[in-house]
Amino acid sequence: MSPARALCLAPLAILAVLAAHGCGRDPAQVRWDADFERALHTARADPAAAERSFIDLAETAPRAVDEGAARRELVRLVAAQGRTLEAARLLLAIAERARRQDDRARAYYELGRLAETRGRLDAARLVYRALVRTYPELMPGERALAHLLRLARADSFAAVDQHLAWTLSLRETLAHTALADDLLFQAADEARRRALLAERAGRPADWDTAELLFRRLADGPRTPLWNDAIWELSWIHHRRGRHDAEITEIRRILRTREELSLFGQDEHPYYWMGQLRIARLLLVELDRPHDAIDAYLTYAELFPKTIKKDDVRFYALCAALRSPRPDDRARVAELADLLRSEHPDSRFTRRLDDARADPRGPHCLPPEVTP
Repeated sequence: MSPARALCLAPLAILAVLAAHGCGRDPAQVRWDADFERALHTARADPAAAERSFIDLAETAPRAVDEGAARRELVRLVAAQGRTLEAARLLLAIAERARRQDDRARAYYELGRLAETRGRLDAARLVYRALVRTYPELMPGERALAHLLRLARADSFAAVDQHLAWTLSLRETLAHTALADDLLFQAADEARRRALLAERAGRPADWDTAELLFRRLADGPRTPLWNDAIWELSWIHHRRGRHDAEITEIRRILRTREELSLFGQDEHPYYWMGQLRIARLLLVELDRPHDAIDAYLTYAELFPKTIKKDDVRFYALCAALRSPRPDDRARVAELADLLRSEHPDSRFTRRLDDARADPRGPHCLPPEVTP
């Protein structure tokens, strides 16, 4: 069979498999799913009937995941009617007795959120801390850790110090869990925040501590926080005037763009922001117009569907006007023609004469890419 023929038949084969699985579904599961959908649609018009339905659905659920879904909807329905204490009791029952770990963790998390919204911050902190210790591999544990830092920052520097001391005490216990890097990242981010506050207040800023902590993450395994740690490191270099080091860090992130997954390119915001930062650094801070031309035009190549194509072509033209190299100056006319032909309505096309008159003036100053 030819490859083209096989490709045409592939969707039919997939549909056949799906149809076969659909026909083979457990009739009890099909009935339960239909009843669950009806209860969802009934909830707004007749909440009392929907409440009875969700109770029955939880008791007759074919699978643990279905029971969890029914009990969560029951909690939402009860809470929406202002029956807060009853909703809390239902959540506590789920947290203590649910068959699935995910359901127990989520119920504890909702209890913490409920306590916080009611102003019971001490109770909320207790729940959040329990979540961090008990469910570090699940999303409720990660969110609870973030809430703890948020609450501490809303209180005082002393509260933040106490929170970080507590997280430090967990480093060994949670060293091999998904939260290990989050604990370190929180400390690094707080060090960065305090250095920034000191700098803005005109006091000596301790950037060394923030840099050291982010470096530990950036030079470690590629975890979900790896990109963020390198990104923050690059901004520390920027604040300290280390622009070559800043570019080196950003390029570490950009190199990961070349690694394609099964589902195609993952276009992280750091990719396009990082390339624009590199181009601006080369043009403005480092005064390397030849390299800036390449960096701006590379942006257009990396992101062919970008709405900033006229932006980068214009700033590449500004860089060519600044360059002492004849081959760069020769590109000015080419870039100007490209702007006129492909971007006739762009504001940058109207700036061409100003750019030629003063390539180092405000018309040729690209905006900063803010973090």
